[in-house]
Amino acid sequence: MTEEFITPEFIDNSDPDTIQSRMMNNLPVDISDMPADFPYDFTMPTAIEISRLIQYNLTRTLMLMFPMWAWGEWLDLHGVSAKVTRKQASRASGHVTVTGTPGTVIEEGTVFCTEGTADTESIEFATTTEETISDSGTVDIAVASVMAGAAYNVTRNTVILQKQTNKNIASVTNENPIRGGTDEEDDDTYRERILEKLRSAEVSFVGCDADYVRWAKEVSGVGSAVVEAEWKGPGTVKVVVADPDGSAVGEETLQAVEDYIVSPKDRMKRLAPIGASVTISTVKDMTISYSAVLELESNYSIDNVKEAFLTALKTYYREAKDSEEIRYTVASALLSNTAGVIDFSDFRINENTNNISVAADYYPITTATELNFTEG
Repeated sequence: MTEEFITPEFIDNSDPDTIQSRMMNNLPVDISDMPADFPYDFTMPTAIEISRLIQYNLTRTLMLMFPMWAWGEWLDLHGVSAKVTRKQASRASGHVTVTGTPGTVIEEGTVFCTEGTADTESIEFATTTEETISDSGTVDIAVASVMAGAAYNVTRNTVILQKQTNKNIASVTNENPIRGGTDEEDDDTYRERILEKLRSAEVSFVGCDADYVRWAKEVSGVGSAVVEAEWKGPGTVKVVVADPDGSAVGEETLQAVEDYIVSPKDRMKRLAPIGASVTISTVKDMTISYSAVLELESNYSIDNVKEAFLTALKTYYREAKDSEEIRYTVASALLSNTAGVIDFSDFRINENTNNISVAADYYPITTATELNFTEG
């Protein structure tokens, strides 16, 4: 169904009476604006045309600008931009069995047809190849409807006539239905394909790591995701998700991610490639502690610095998760740039000065209790 078009506010108050009222209000004060006087009668035709221009032509122009509301040849132009072509009507096709004199050649383009009635016209089918009646006295020949469209699909044993009589042909019939005829694609179906193409433009659906991350993050409650490819051998994928703060998500969110990516109850909605064995899990907390001796500005306290440093760490941990490493130099730079810190010494992460590796199914977490800051 076509999405409802809501008329913009600037189209309002454009009926002929309202437009003419504005015109009459702009008349010089010494000219009569009474109904039936010349100024009144002369302005009404103009008001009618202006109203039509705004309420009809302008509104339709706005609709034609967007594929959601365009129609006909104008919708085709949106299809050109999206590289989606409207499906044309197709011909019905199948086979007929011709019985007759062995050796008789049935030329390509020979027409057989159904019987016409008072209510329906005869439907014609032309052979698409040249065939010869075999020694058994029969031959199957491929045919297609002369005209395209769904109306040219017929049931079995209905194509029984020759358009031009050939004395060497005794009979003809179609032992199976002749199908495949379709009408030209209607606007609603075509529109949906255009919109689907536009929505998926430049988006991958092959099931690479980036696809799984994008799919997971499209689920409410998921803030980040990482992928372990072939974690249990070829064809296996593990998607580890976290909430927007980097913490583990709940069972409901985990189930929502699985339903969205794997869709076990409706495979037609499945995003993951066929054959991929996908496991959805959430992160485990990886506690990271910090210690340092701080030199602070006079109007700052240790608690002020802890709060600001934790905020900076929370942002950095998303980057560290992607790179699978917490770098000592980056963390120390964050502390150096924290408001209130003049200088610091003996800065340590987990009681050492090394980088910290972050496994795919872990997410770093730090609270105020893991900050052992003292003022020196």
